[in-house]
Amino acid sequence: MELGIVSPSDEVNAATGEAPSAQEQLDVKRVELQQATAALEQAELAYDIPRTVQLQHEVEVLRRFVETLTTKAAVEAAAEAQDEAGQLQQRLAKRYTKALAALAPHLERARQANVAAAYAASQCTNDWAQAALAVYEIRVTEMRFGLTPEPLAPLPDAPATALRQAFEETIGDQERRCIKQPLPVYSSSASDSPEQVVVNKMVAAHRDVTALGKDLRLSSEVRALFAKAGAPQRGAISSADSAHIGTSDPLPMPPGALQNAYIGVSANPPSVPETAAEQAERERVKRDNTQRQAAAFRELGEAARSQAVEDELVRPGQRQGPHEGMRG
Repeated sequence: MELGIVSPSDEVNAATGEAPSAQEQLDVKRVELQQATAALEQAELAYDIPRTVQLQHEVEVLRRFVETLTTKAAVEAAAEAQDEAGQLQQRLAKRYTKALAALAPHLERARQANVAAAYAASQCTNDWAQAALAVYEIRVTEMRFGLTPEPLAPLPDAPATALRQAFEETIGDQERRCIKQPLPVYSSSASDSPEQVVVNKMVAAHRDVTALGKDLRLSSEVRALFAKAGAPQRGAISSADSAHIGTSDPLPMPPGALQNAYIGVSANPPSVPETAAEQAERERVKRDNTQRQAAAFRELGEAARSQAVEDELVRPGQRQGPHEGMRG
């Protein structure tokens, strides 16, 4: 099944130049995100609040670009193998139709064989019942009249038990194979774009075929195609790979770190050089304080914009009383 990706026409490409692929755009945006993240870290260390706020917005936008382009690149990569996958799809469809057509005649043969087996089992049961009754009569006669026990061959298990065991041994492996495998479970939410849902399905299918393909006895064609295509990329970005943006509570700070972070350097510098761990801790404290101040700056800006909108809404009407209007 095709993903519905529309490529520009040859005329458009000739006139305007072929547009870069999603993977090419993704590579560019990833570099820009790395650069913006590094600049944001430097602004935080320099305690440059306005620059920090500006770069936080830039990093957020670039993150969204990278997430979107990662999804599009995965779809493009899948589109490159669509011809081969489509041919395999048609071969598998023919294989399914052929197996389905052969199923009904084989089931009818099995039903007829089952009827014949049931008739034979009935005859076996009659024979076994007569033998069991004869054994009982022999033994009670011996008990009543004190006769020497007649040596007899042991009575086998009842035909129903023996036939059931034989049937289970014969059909057991077939029964284990007669399980309809559910399709892979994929993650999805209301905020996912159609392309992201497609990529989520790709990831889930690759995961299950890679992990379970041999146990499920999937055809070598399917397993080879999945191995050739490789694992699709996800659109998510780990927050650990970029600068922190948000208003989360900072980690605990050592005594005096807050004052040192505000003035940039300690009023009484240590007599011995800082270790790498101490320097990293001091930089972390400075960045945490900058992030906290930048978050407060952003909140104040959002509050000011909300108040401006509110004032604009009440301005056309008459002056509101102290307990009236939207801010009463």
